[in-house]
Amino acid sequence: MSTIRKRKQTDGTIRYHSQVRKKGFPCLNKSFSTEDEAILWGKEMEDSMTPNIGFMTLNQTISRYKMEGLPKKSKNQQNDEVPHLKYWGENLGEYLLKDITPMEVEICADLLYKKISKHTGLPLTSETRRKFLMTLSFMLNTACIDWKWMNYNPVYAVDKHDYKMKKKSKEDPKYKENVSDIKQPFIDMIRDEMESKGITSIEELSKITKIAGKTARRLLDPNLNSSLDSMKRLAEGLDIKFKIVRD
Repeated sequence: MSTIRKRKQTDGTIRYHSQVRKKGFPCLNKSFSTEDEAILWGKEMEDSMTPNIGFMTLNQTISRYKMEGLPKKSKNQQNDEVPHLKYWGENLGEYLLKDITPMEVEICADLLYKKISKHTGLPLTSETRRKFLMTLSFMLNTACIDWKWMNYNPVYAVDKHDYKMKKKSKEDPKYKENVSDIKQPFIDMIRDEMESKGITSIEELSKITKIAGKTARRLLDPNLNSSLDSMKRLAEGLDIKFKIVRD
């Protein structure tokens, strides 16, 4: 709502200061020579702050969600959602809410498969894609239900590519080939060092590096996904200089 304050200037003249504050919008201020002008301007600004359904952009939605929704969540949840919100803002931020269709969302979601994980060095999985969609969906639900900025949530009609797809992808020869290409140089380095040190078994390797035998076996299997940080720990246990280069 608008607040009118009467103020006396240093030259003795009277000015009427109108301030308009409304949740989810920036604070507006302006001074007038008459009280009627200040009241009229305040009312016009208040009316302009009632958005038509769908005519806010996704970037505006993200900004309000960061102010009102995100702070209510745990620090871990906030850390997870911030990069998700950044991604949606970069890809759909300029779109009006009314123009965001399930197809637009699905196209952007599928682009995530072309990104490389900073932790594994491998393409992002369907599980990561699902988490990005969950963040977007929760925010748009808030826009629909709490703010009345939308009539429906387009994420509901998007294929989530759930856990089944993730499981099938690991059985795909192309997936194994991709994993193998990334891990094999590191595995060769570790195998060569094991041979030079006379280490002939996983059990012996486990004792020297202090890494569980089951984990060591997984790290040395080129067809299984592994964290590059775990590969680094295994290499360092053998006194191998190991550097991870990430984009």
